[in-house]
Amino acid sequence: MPQPFRFVFLVISILLLIYPSTVKCAPSGNIQLAIASPDPIKAGDKITFQNIILNTGAEKWDAGDYFTEIEIYDKNRNYIRKTGKTTGKTTLNPGETALVYTPFSIPTAFEGDYFYKITLTLKEQRIVVSEYYTFTVIPLSQIPKPP
Repeated sequence: MPQPFRFVFLVISILLLIYPSTVKCAPSGNIQLAIASPDPIKAGDKITFQNIILNTGAEKWDAGDYFTEIEIYDKNRNYIRKTGKTTGKTTLNPGETALVYTPFSIPTAFEGDYFYKITLTLKEQRIVVSEYYTFTVIPLSQIPKPP
């Protein structure tokens, strides 16, 4: 190894030994599973978004430090609204998962196909935005009335 590279390597190594707490990995996570249930759902009913989240980082997530939200989009993927926050209730060590349930009341005006995304936030930093998932709403006009 040439002399200038040895010096730079030595300086960096010493800095890492002296200040190890300043070198941290960015928090990371993953959405392992996403299910909207029931699907299809009747307008005016409550849907539950069931998600399995995974801590893929190097540090534990304390209960209350992370939360998920569901963003709802129309059939053209235009943003409509989002659910409230569902705060994590368990501590997640690296490599551990948690099942998160997020309820949402479907407005009576909804009908047809909708998209949704799941966001995962840790200590007020959004670390995951999922791909689009779908669910279908049966309009009130198509729900048969009991005899």
